[in-house]
Amino acid sequence: MLERDLPRFVLCHRCNRLHRWIAEESPRRTSERGTAATRRECIIRDQIRLEHVPAYDLYFRHCQLVMNAHRCGPAHGILLDALSHVWRYSQGDSTMQVFVSARIAFDELILRVRFRIPMSFNKRLEDIRWDNVEVCPHLIATAHNARLQNLLLCNLSHKNSSKCPCCTIPKRCHWCATEYLLEVHSFKDLGLVVVVTAWKNLGTRKTPFDPKWQEHAGSTLLPTDDTQNELKGIRDSFELLADVVGTA
Repeated sequence: MLERDLPRFVLCHRCNRLHRWIAEESPRRTSERGTAATRRECIIRDQIRLEHVPAYDLYFRHCQLVMNAHRCGPAHGILLDALSHVWRYSQGDSTMQVFVSARIAFDELILRVRFRIPMSFNKRLEDIRWDNVEVCPHLIATAHNARLQNLLLCNLSHKNSSKCPCCTIPKRCHWCATEYLLEVHSFKDLGLVVVVTAWKNLGTRKTPFDPKWQEHAGSTLLPTDDTQNELKGIRDSFELLADVVGTA
């Protein structure tokens, strides 16, 4: 592995060359120098588009650098915290929040994307803008709004009962390694808040041709069932097996 001997370089699988990387690199568009480092055509080609997470461009290169640091040491890549992100949409007295966190479990990279929507953000339940909530691109293309609305109505009908098999167990996308869950929480200062969480298993990040990465990147629409290959569900792997790096 050339990257072990040359820690300041990362292997590009598209052009079969070693590219120099810098510590400022991150999906967050907060560093002009870090953003400029990922403007190569070979890097931009391998991206997971999180359309409703503003100022956040997640490329395979970011994940590759995180996993290199995990496997070879911090001199070989960027810290896991570089993938975390917080964004807020303000409207009137309410704020919709988006949180991105990352974790490594079983040598695979898992991303958690969480949306918090105060009920006061919209006057009526039926007016909640699910278009701003992204679980995965496959669900957005297949009756995404109706699915989330039905889960919300089910949840409210029994006040978050843990016994309901319909809305308290994470759902799974049939086309990629994503689990998602909708919950309703009550906060003293905010009132009722709808929380939609998606957990995405991005795979080992050794190559952008990994089927799990290709599924998230929208390169395949073949139904998948990786459940039998995972020791635990994606949510359980993220929430129970390691320390969270990120927020909320």
